[in-house]
Amino acid sequence: MSATLTAARPPAPRISSATASASDADVRAFTITAAHIDAAVQHFKQRKQENPQRDLVIDYEHQTLSDTPAPAAGWIEDLFSTSRNGKKVLCAKVKFWTDKAADYLRKKEYRYISPVFKLNAIDKKTGKTVACIFFNAALTN
Repeated sequence: MSATLTAARPPAPRISSATASASDADVRAFTITAAHIDAAVQHFKQRKQENPQRDLVIDYEHQTLSDTPAPAAGWIEDLFSTSRNGKKVLCAKVKFWTDKAADYLRKKEYRYISPVFKLNAIDKKTGKTVACIFFNAALTN
């Protein structure tokens, strides 16, 4: 699933993606539902409460999922949901973009953000199954 980034100067501090079909690394289709969005937001907020310094990385082209160097493009400090056209939407508040990422975004060299979710994931801290965990995001085209 990807979302369009707002072309703002400086780059938009908020990103959002509507509930949509998506696929995982194995190209299996799945749907992120309103319940998944609620679970992802709740899980993020629980972890953030335990560790207020915990931010989620935004990388380039999903580099954190591979064995290559993965410099940060920015950092997500909050997840929340809202409603758009009657559908629940997952939003992320970007704490800051790196200078390099901000330049890419201003020049429209990157235009989309692709979130990384895991459905029915085991929370490493509690050992409990969570309906949806939001791990990170990537700037993509």
